[in-house]
Amino acid sequence: MKPLYPIFLDISDRLCVVIGGGPVAERRVGGLLDAHARVRVVCLTATERLQQWAAMGRIELRMEPFQPVHLDDAMLVFAVTNEHTVNEEVARSAKERNLLVNVADAPEQGHFIVPSVVRRGDLCLCVATGGQQPKLTAQIADELAERYGTEYEKLLQLLGKLRSEILTATATDPQLRQEALERLHEQTPKLLAMIRAELDPEPEARAVLNQLLRPWLSQSSPKEGQR
Repeated sequence: MKPLYPIFLDISDRLCVVIGGGPVAERRVGGLLDAHARVRVVCLTATERLQQWAAMGRIELRMEPFQPVHLDDAMLVFAVTNEHTVNEEVARSAKERNLLVNVADAPEQGHFIVPSVVRRGDLCLCVATGGQQPKLTAQIADELAERYGTEYEKLLQLLGKLRSEILTATATDPQLRQEALERLHEQTPKLLAMIRAELDPEPEARAVLNQLLRPWLSQSSPKEGQR
């Protein structure tokens, strides 16, 4: 495999087409739905979960042989059937339309591979071995999932909230903004430990930031005679 360029795509409300209806297709669709994509699945037989998603209106399911027209308006294409010749046809049709395509059984025939993913809210950890060692990829992903638990989702929610408030409060003072963001980052280990102990870390974080920002806020507030 050639060296690959890692990238995170915003596919929210963008059409992604999955050709195939087996377990691999189901995993691809699940990941696409997590990213809020619109999903079209084309296959002759579909797993029970794919059928359930279709019944719920979460995906468009077309139980028919692949045709190039199925790729209309797509942003990404996934060829994941158990028929190599069909996957080749999907890849060829996608390339003719200048669409990015992933080919499950022949990664070198596509434009990208799908890594193993560990999600903790906005934290997204991806592992890939260039399509060469899927089992090793899965093993490393499992290790990351154990290392980075659900507490990181709560941590990122809090940090994101406080960061937004810092940016607003220091809109005219870039130096103070940087100092406040660095101070917030320094608090990360303590906040994480509090979350793991099932304690609310927000008061602790706010106390540190308020102490830092109070002098600036008092200076920027209107004086009594200026109101």
